[in-house]
Amino acid sequence: MRAFLAGQNLTPYDPVAQASDDAGETSLALAEAFARLRQESLSLLVQVQPADLIREVIHEEYGPVQLAELLHQWAAHDLMHTVQAERALMQSFVAGSGPWRPGFAAHDVAQEA
Repeated sequence: MRAFLAGQNLTPYDPVAQASDDAGETSLALAEAFARLRQESLSLLVQVQPADLIREVIHEEYGPVQLAELLHQWAAHDLMHTVQAERALMQSFVAGSGPWRPGFAAHDVAQEA
């Protein structure tokens, strides 16, 4: 959001570089950093005006993108992580569900292997 509001173009996210930046951090430290960064993002979000939503910058990988599109991606990305966490929590229950297990095929990681 900072880049959009400043009119700066975007570079693609590099998960390899991000992983090396976080190497060796404890889960608590990562959670605290996430909470701090999320609060900073939310503080910026409340400043966004309807006219800002059509602000456009260039993303090196995707081309022209609008702030509204980034915000939709942000929400979908967060929800994707929620779905991943729920799916992980389901696994022990799915594995023990006996004859009902096929009903969970879309969520059963053992069936994907």
